[in-house]
Amino acid sequence: MCAERRAPTTDIGAALASACAALRVFPLPGVTIFPGAPLPLRIFEPRYRALVAEALATDRL
Repeated sequence: MCAERRAPTTDIGAALASACAALRVFPLPGVTIFPGAPLPLRIFEPRYRALVAEALATDRL
């Protein structure tokens, strides 16, 4: 739903749309991530470097 940016039709849809706007997402196409499993990343694009730096500097989602 985030990628399509459809208008929400329910309260759940509204909450999801709000979360999509507030949460920053690091796209990893074709990758399955398991809790506690290491995933080495080479982050070089400035926008993703800033996203990672912000995530490491705060305790937010």
